[in-house]
Amino acid sequence: KYKLSDFMWGMDDIPVLEEKQADFLQILEKIENYKFGFCLIINKEGILQGIITNADVRKALIDNFSQLERIRLADLLNTNPVIVEENANVIELLSLVKKQSFPISVLPVVDSNKKLTGVVTFFNLIKGEL
Repeated sequence: KYKLSDFMWGMDDIPVLEEKQADFLQILEKIENYKFGFCLIINKEGILQGIITNADVRKALIDNFSQLERIRLADLLNTNPVIVEENANVIELLSLVKKQSFPISVLPVVDSNKKLTGVVTFFNLIKGEL
């Protein structure tokens, strides 16, 4: 069985910001510079706090259009993203995704303490040797 570590992007290769430094402009810059369409937010211990996707940015822009300068992290952050543990295999990953009522293109990978260890995109899986 394939492990997620065979396909996931590591911490050095993904858009991550610590929540203390995550203002709207930095979030947009991370999303733009990494070209993944998302930014992950962690606390100072590296524990995943949530994910901000292109869809979250669009929603915040629509909801706050008349006051764009007032957009805060809380307006953007999905604090309950679908996640997968790093020891899961690809079959478990696909089963988790099938249970969701919305399309998922990226999954944060965490350890047993919810510390972010990487991310799996479906592009990785499709591009891999499956």
